[in-house]
Amino acid sequence: MKILAINSSLRKQAGISQLLIDHLFEGATRAGAQCEVIQLAQQTIRRCGVCDQCQGAADYGCVHGQKDDFEEIVAKIRDADLIVFSTPIYVLQMSSLLKTFFERYYAYGKVGVRSMTRSGLIFHDVDAELAGKPFVSLIVADNVEPEITASTELFFKNFARFVDAEHRGAVVRNGAFLFSAPGFEAVRAAVLTAMADAGEELARNGRISSRTLRQIGRNPLPMPRFVLRLLKKTARGRQTLLAKANATTQPGAAGRASA
Repeated sequence: MKILAINSSLRKQAGISQLLIDHLFEGATRAGAQCEVIQLAQQTIRRCGVCDQCQGAADYGCVHGQKDDFEEIVAKIRDADLIVFSTPIYVLQMSSLLKTFFERYYAYGKVGVRSMTRSGLIFHDVDAELAGKPFVSLIVADNVEPEITASTELFFKNFARFVDAEHRGAVVRNGAFLFSAPGFEAVRAAVLTAMADAGEELARNGRISSRTLRQIGRNPLPMPRFVLRLLKKTARGRQTLLAKANATTQPGAAGRASA
């Protein structure tokens, strides 16, 4: 199996996103997979200008053509068996690098030709070997609130339905800033071990089990979430939570960050 990861973190190899990819690949390689990662921040991807010239070309040609790195990445996607779309959360959304990348798919389908997806949704023609490639989403956020990743989780869920792509695993890791904070070593170790297990599952079974996904997304806080909700309801509880949060995120306390 060939697994291609597309990392859209602006921190490239220095972020938690890459750390998780590294451990995913560790398990996948152990199970015999060939793995490669592309750092979008190191590529030149021009924005789609919606000029529609691609819609008049028989081969869906984009005006940017060989002027940037997009077509080279497309060729690697076609050659891979599974894609890992990795993004940190910036301003409640996926990285603008990944959004720009997805918008370039516009040139690989006739948008005036309507079709019906397997899930019963009306959509336009897409390139099944590109947009329809099986994939795993990897979403990383520093914030511990589950709402912070909700819109990006929904994007990947709907993306899979509209382009008839198999979503082989939805990995969500909140509280990434805690990975290097004192007292969270056990959580970090457990999550990284689970990421390696996820890679092995992908290579052997083609998808990540729900059990492993729960282990990766385990609560990073030293308290159950219902206790967190209770503390938020009182002024004293909110002050205590904020004091602990600010102490944990002082410069030098968190080290490697998700973004």
